Formats: sequence, structure tokens, C-alpha cells
Amino acid sequence: MSKVRPSDQDSTFRQIALVAGYHPCSFPPSMAYDAGLKERFAVVLSSYRPEKDGMFFDADLFVRLADAILKVIPHDSLDIDLGSPHFKSLAELAELYVRQNEIDHEPPNSMKAFLSDRLVAVEETEPWMAVGGPAPYHDSFTMSFYTAEERADEFRGICESIARENGVMVTAFHEAERNKEPFVPWWRQPLWWVGAKPW
Repeated sequence: MSKVRPSDQDSTFRQIALVAGYHPCSFPPSMAYDAGLKERFAVVLSSYRPEKDGMFFDADLFVRLADAILKVIPHDSLDIDLGSPHFKSLAELAELYVRQNEIDHEPPNSMKAFLSDRLVAVEETEPWMAVGGPAPYHDSFTMSFYTAEERADEFRGICESIARENGVMVTAFHEAERNKEPFVPWWRQPLWWVGAKPW
């Protein structure tokens, strides 16, 4: 895989937090929930860099973490949604980042992993960098992974290893609510009474 050019940010501010489960502000995407992928593990990438103009997306760290986690999830195809185009591998995404100026780096909207055409994992990127947001997500790009099995201990170990290798500080590990249904706007909640899925 092509390596994204590392930036020169002060490593003191290169930080992640880890989350197993759902906080009140987090909900599973309906696609993942309907596929039985109800277990959530999130990596909160701090977007604050004092020497940067605005919030910073650490593309190099994003690719390294995603690659390490996806390597332990059996799958034979990957769909990375960056809007347009879609990519089929993290290597392609990393190569794009290498060609771009740092200021143009944007995270994928989502990544979907398949095994024999069966959806086995979903990653959604939550951009909390421009709206503040509740702890521990404020000022971050958060990678939320959804799987069928609870794998928090394994994923935590992987992320901590990547952090040690790349001078990244793991600031916290949060254990939150295990199971949750997709978010339902108040105006769609009456659909529950007729047995329809409101999401």
C-alpha cells in the first residue's frame, strides 16, 4: 500500500480515543443494523492541530487504522465511498491522498466490506470537526465500525499498537451502551404502531 506523506504536526496533538458501544449521540446506520452488524467500535481521531489553519484530517493515520482493523475482518471485497468516485481498496485511497495537497484530504463517507457478496462490516466516518459535538467526539473525525460480533478488545489492541508505532497518544477508552436501534426522527415514530420499519 502506498504510504500517505506524513505531516509535520506536533505529535503531542496526534491523538485518538477509543469507544466500544453507543453513546446517546451515536446510532447504527440502518444498512448495518438490518444486516445484523449491531456491534460498534469507534476510533476518534482528534482534528485539532495548533499549527494548522482549521481542523485537520490525518489521512495517514486514518488509512493505517482502517487497514489494520479491516485485515482481521474476513472479506473479499471493499467499497469505499468518497462521493465520486468509489474505491475498491485502501491502497487506491492512499494513492489518492499522496497525489493531493494535504488541505484537500477528505475522509470516506463510508466503507463496506463484503464476503461472498454478504455485507460483513460497515465503517461510517462521522465529521464532528466543524460542529463541536459531545465528548468524546468533539473536534474529531470519528471512524465507527459495525460488525456482527463484539470485538472491542481485539480492535482496541490493534489501535493501540498502531498508535505506539506512529507516535500517537491514546487518550481514553470508553465503554458505552452495547446495543441500539437506528435513529428515528420524531415524525416517523408513529410508523412503529403499524409494524413498519421507520428507518
